[in-house]
Amino acid sequence: MRSNKKKKKSIIKKVVIVFSILIFFIVSVFLYSRYLATSLFTIHEYEIENELFQENFHGFKIVHMSDLHYLTTLNEDQLSQIVDKINELKPDAVVLTGDLLDQHIEYSNQELKELETLLSHIEVTTNKYAISGDEDETKTEWETVIKNSGFINLNNTYDLIYHGVGSPIMVSGMSSNLKEQDMITTKIKPIEDQIDATLPVADQNGNRTYGITNPIYQILLIHEPDTIEEFNYHKFQLILAGHSLNGQIRLPGIGGILNTKGAKTYKNSFYDLDGTLLYISGGIGTKEQIPYRLFNRPSINLYRLIGE
Repeated sequence: MRSNKKKKKSIIKKVVIVFSILIFFIVSVFLYSRYLATSLFTIHEYEIENELFQENFHGFKIVHMSDLHYLTTLNEDQLSQIVDKINELKPDAVVLTGDLLDQHIEYSNQELKELETLLSHIEVTTNKYAISGDEDETKTEWETVIKNSGFINLNNTYDLIYHGVGSPIMVSGMSSNLKEQDMITTKIKPIEDQIDATLPVADQNGNRTYGITNPIYQILLIHEPDTIEEFNYHKFQLILAGHSLNGQIRLPGIGGILNTKGAKTYKNSFYDLDGTLLYISGGIGTKEQIPYRLFNRPSINLYRLIGE
């Protein structure tokens, strides 16, 4: 009888121990994904090779940032450190592919000024570009913040990047399409038309004279990566997107598990689409409703253009 009681107590003790370990593990994962993983910033570096870069864009550096969702899990001090790291990379251009702001946060004037000041400290040799994400479009302040930060608003338009002697790279942008799918064709048409337009060439003195039929390379900025299914993405050699946060919470062997609308087909960091390269930023912040990251650190991308 006593032997049975001892066995029963032993089993209960083991169950309690296992249960306690399980609870400890769950709590640890919860705390790690909420407080530590959201602040472990990293930089992903990629080389993009093309013989077109050999003449004047070889070594050109582009920093790609996205989905800051400012003041969710990204605070002022953290962003200041990220800006310092960006400047250490000495980028030639910086692009922001949406969701700088978060729709669930009411920003004070002081918070917006702090954000503008930090972003204005990002240094480049050419230009900084931004497009709006779906959450930015709920904020009337977005356009002012972008302008005061020294970024060019590239929503549904384009710009030409000249670097040295020769023809430019054309960088285009399209605003969020999450709430207006029927507008994609209208937005992209002026950009597609410009691809075949006659553009000026830079000479030794930086003067621009006409003499080339199109840019040497096409870069497109979009927010939701699934948008590419709605237009001829093969007209662009490089497409940079955000929105997916690469699934935000990733599990080994499974990948991202938070697959949001607009990033259900294309959610991982890279796709080679028959020669068109699609890179999707993992983002810096998190969505306000789900302020967690797991096996997916906040990040920016650095692209080095290499002449083959």
